[in-house]
Amino acid sequence: MTKSSAPITTRWQCSLDTSTTPPTASLTYSLNGGAPTGFVIKGVCYSPAPVGGSNNWYGDHLGDWFWDAFGNVSNWSGTWSNDLPKIAQLGANTIRVYSFLDAVPTVPPPSPGASYTHRAFLDACYDAGLFVIVGIPLPQQMFILNQTPQPSASWWQTALQQTVSEVADHPAVLGFIIANEVDDGNVDTYGPTANATYWWGQVQVAAQIAKTAAPDKLVGIANHDDPGICANAANYMATCPAIDFWGVNSYQPQSFASVFGGSEGFNTGYALLTGAALKPVILTEYGFPATSRVTADTLCPMAGMVSAVVVSSGGSGYTTPPAVTFAAAPTGGTTATGIATVANGVVTGVTITNAGSGYLSAPTVTFAAPGSGGTTAGGTTTISQGIYSDATTQANVATVLDTMLPAAYAESVCLGLCYFEFCDEWWNQSGYGIAPAQTCPAATGPNAPSGGAGGSFAIPNVFTWYGGPIACGFPNYYWDNDGFGLYAVAPGAGRTPSQPWNQSGNAPALPLDSRTARTPVIDAVTGAFTMLFTVQSTQGWQDTGVTVTAGQGVSIAYVRGLWTSNPHDNNGELFDAAGNPNYVANQPGYTMDGQNEGALIGRIGSGPVFLVGDGPTSVPSGQSGNLQLCINDDLNGRYGAGLKDNLGNITVAITS
Repeated sequence: MTKSSAPITTRWQCSLDTSTTPPTASLTYSLNGGAPTGFVIKGVCYSPAPVGGSNNWYGDHLGDWFWDAFGNVSNWSGTWSNDLPKIAQLGANTIRVYSFLDAVPTVPPPSPGASYTHRAFLDACYDAGLFVIVGIPLPQQMFILNQTPQPSASWWQTALQQTVSEVADHPAVLGFIIANEVDDGNVDTYGPTANATYWWGQVQVAAQIAKTAAPDKLVGIANHDDPGICANAANYMATCPAIDFWGVNSYQPQSFASVFGGSEGFNTGYALLTGAALKPVILTEYGFPATSRVTADTLCPMAGMVSAVVVSSGGSGYTTPPAVTFAAAPTGGTTATGIATVANGVVTGVTITNAGSGYLSAPTVTFAAPGSGGTTAGGTTTISQGIYSDATTQANVATVLDTMLPAAYAESVCLGLCYFEFCDEWWNQSGYGIAPAQTCPAATGPNAPSGGAGGSFAIPNVFTWYGGPIACGFPNYYWDNDGFGLYAVAPGAGRTPSQPWNQSGNAPALPLDSRTARTPVIDAVTGAFTMLFTVQSTQGWQDTGVTVTAGQGVSIAYVRGLWTSNPHDNNGELFDAAGNPNYVANQPGYTMDGQNEGALIGRIGSGPVFLVGDGPTSVPSGQSGNLQLCINDDLNGRYGAGLKDNLGNITVAITS
């Protein structure tokens, strides 16, 4: 997809072939009214909330980080213009965003005529080769009988219609999700009850509003991975003709039987629905935290908490447990507390009653003195590492994904999935509890949880990286909502973490948050979306093993690595797939004359060469043969050492 001065339209359709067992779903799009082209969703959930921001704040627009700049107010284009190329490099063709809203959700609105638009973001997505599933954050109250006052209900229905209408004709828009996870324990979706009838009725009402405003786009809803929906609500599901697909947010680490049914004792599921209830499925969220805690930190979900007290000297003469005092935490933190245990006049241990927070080093701990004639106890503390991510935790997730992502694409009614998620969100962890002595019986190694005395945890703020509850089925044993990202985040160096927006400048506070790649997880997702191929700088034309047929769309994008075709120039500097910008090869004998030395070059079979560079680059149409790649260099050594003295390699993602 590239920019064009002419209007571009895309029309999306999904369907089911029920003549097969199980039924088979398909998805197509038509460009400018042309013939339908098959499409498989290779998506990434994208919610780039800055550290210190929250999708729950009306002031931050309920997760809408995508609005156009207006007046003297800037927008978050600096963030997404950096992120979108990274998403494209995964081989993704789709992103799911959680919120577009044309107005601020207050009743009445502060500025009745005000309207937000989203053109620049959608243009950037289209230019990056990414289609967008747009989320409309309808609140759960809209689906609960007698819980939404009419002014609020009317506002949301109007906002839904206006927002969908605003972007309906943009070629980047694939479809809409009218609500996310509004089916939790607060509502009845099973029935037969008046509450369930109302809930499903509201699904149809909202979906019809969206479908009427955007008849050429898909419309769906994203629900939890709840087997009870298909088991109990099939009759209700059949009453939603405006729904094109069922979205399921699933986090199954071993099998999708509970989602699609038909195996492992699940005799209901989305693939086993019949009649009007049967629709294609998109796994609208799927992923795992690449984070964990060491065993000693089970009850310490963030760094800088007191995780242990070692009594180095028990003292003597204690008749009652002495008071325990920890050094005060630095500004912004909380001071730890504890209770001593005494046996035979000696302090034998300390139970931590509040682990504190914000400690940069282990605090001192002191004990009250005993009565006359005794000696005072002493001890040392250890502070937690808290939530963390490293090569091992990331590899654990990658191992699961290597099995489960292909399994998802093998499900016949599944149109594809959206990996959850692109980057961590530090606002996303809610409060939770860990039960006393809670463990994971099958867990081994340094991350095996140990609940000890248990505890409840309230999230201190939205600018602290905070861990979540124990989740024994997950690769690293914890459900860390702040740790699902393919990329870790951190506040921009030097900016106040609690202040992501520059109020005086009407713009994001600078510098913007950093991104750190979790390479094993990225590789697993990229491997499911694409084929990774490493091109060596010391070899000539290298066959990728990808066979291209005339008319087939294949693209190539740089992923990582550096190389050089001339280590004697530029002080040995290495370059990416764009090559050396300071030297253009204009001599015969180079892989491709007139391009940067060291650039990545491609060809189909023995056909004409073409520049790949950093990409993403589409291979020329109308050619057939094996895709070959090569560095732009003096292949036969006419002017020197040729390929022999080259250094490095690069890895590319090949997507078809």
